[in-house]
Amino acid sequence: MRHDLGTVFQKELNPGERILWSSKPKGGIRLHSWDIFMIPVTIAWSGAAIFLEFIAIVSGELFLAILLIPFVLVGLYLLFGRFLIDATYLEKTYYALTNKRIIIIAWLFNQKRMSIDLKNLSDIGLVDQKRDGSGTITFYPPHPILYWTIRNVLHRTGLYYSVAYNFLGFKMIDEIENAKEVYDKIINARKEALRR
Repeated sequence: MRHDLGTVFQKELNPGERILWSSKPKGGIRLHSWDIFMIPVTIAWSGAAIFLEFIAIVSGELFLAILLIPFVLVGLYLLFGRFLIDATYLEKTYYALTNKRIIIIAWLFNQKRMSIDLKNLSDIGLVDQKRDGSGTITFYPPHPILYWTIRNVLHRTGLYYSVAYNFLGFKMIDEIENAKEVYDKIINARKEALRR
């Protein structure tokens, strides 16, 4: 279900707060550079798991067939499911920059609201910028190794949203158009907020 950006953030605004920018991430099923390695590995994993499952069923090895079910499910998830979860999440994610904070609203299995006060914004980064001007803006970047793990392992395997957002507290505005422009707006809004 798509929502109008104005109605999504209307209930979120505090008195005296106004929206300076709002948008959604680029939607659809997306392939990343990491998938050059991930897809062949998951094809091999899934193929081997399905083949072994088939052999176990044909040979009547019920216990082995049951034991292999999780391997088949993991393979199918990595091959197909992670793309569907990613696309579903992006379709139901909304971003806004106000004169006081950054708001991220996302739905996957339930609604999650995140808010970052501009005055408390310690670090901001512009990463994964593409030739078309789209990119990702990160907030509160953790330790470089943890950041790399979040972006290249959790994010690319589809575990990103549940682990990075819920447990590591990592926040970002992912895959938006005109990322540099939005980045500059956030920097300027932060300067204005610090002056008040």
